[in-house]
Amino acid sequence: MQARILASALIFFAFFAGGRAAEDKPWKKGEISLYVGYGHSRVRGSSSYELGWTSGDPITGADTSLSVSSRNAIYFGAFFSIFLDENVGFQTGFGYLKSDAPNQADFELRFPSGTAARQETWHGTGEVTSVPLCLNIAGRFGDRKFRMNVSTGVSLFLNSFLADSYAGTAAVSILPEETLDAFRIRVAVEDKTWTALGGDFGWSGDFQLSKNMALTVEARYFFCPIKTVDWKWIPGIYAGLLGNLPAWNFNQAAAAEAESRTSPLSINPSLFTLGIGIKFLR
Repeated sequence: MQARILASALIFFAFFAGGRAAEDKPWKKGEISLYVGYGHSRVRGSSSYELGWTSGDPITGADTSLSVSSRNAIYFGAFFSIFLDENVGFQTGFGYLKSDAPNQADFELRFPSGTAARQETWHGTGEVTSVPLCLNIAGRFGDRKFRMNVSTGVSLFLNSFLADSYAGTAAVSILPEETLDAFRIRVAVEDKTWTALGGDFGWSGDFQLSKNMALTVEARYFFCPIKTVDWKWIPGIYAGLLGNLPAWNFNQAAAAEAESRTSPLSINPSLFTLGIGIKFLR
């Protein structure tokens, strides 16, 4: 998909830059803008796992809070605009942002008194990718040395998200005697891809370098609806954290039970970008 987008941008550029030089009109009919810069994804979210026991048991709860927060990353964008007159036209283009989205798991095992029997913090990895494809109405104003541009419209988002982390739980062995231990279990959001319809709004300023080229800076906000995803608990053999049980066969049934106690994670793929680039005018 990325190769197709890049090929389309190159075709636009070849058409734009390779054709005969247009007559130097008071205004240019077409524009191709290529940007690189800063991208800030709004992926922030948390989910929780809760396991409780009745009074009389050695502990009262084993809970995990999972939080995810994306990091800033390099943004790429390309837009093609065609103007019906000097000030109003249409615009199409795309953006691309791939951000790390690390996570943190905070586990607590509690005594009946309410004090913590065991507390652990584990760190995991994640990644979010957003590719908005835009169709906008565009406007521009200013003189031939400096122009300002605004555009807004609809965006089709191609998104993906994945995460790998841990969560804590507890179990009691029945035989030969009741023995309790806590366990660190691997959890994951398997690679999830989806499309969504949203919108975008952008502002840019152009500094004319020559008759057919300008230096441009742009700020743009892409809005995308929130998506909920589920954590998958990974079956396997896990060692006890307290040393009371050497191993626990965390099977598929136990994983399904744990998943039913884990709240979904909300993902907001909306993003803000700030880029600098070159605009070709014709």
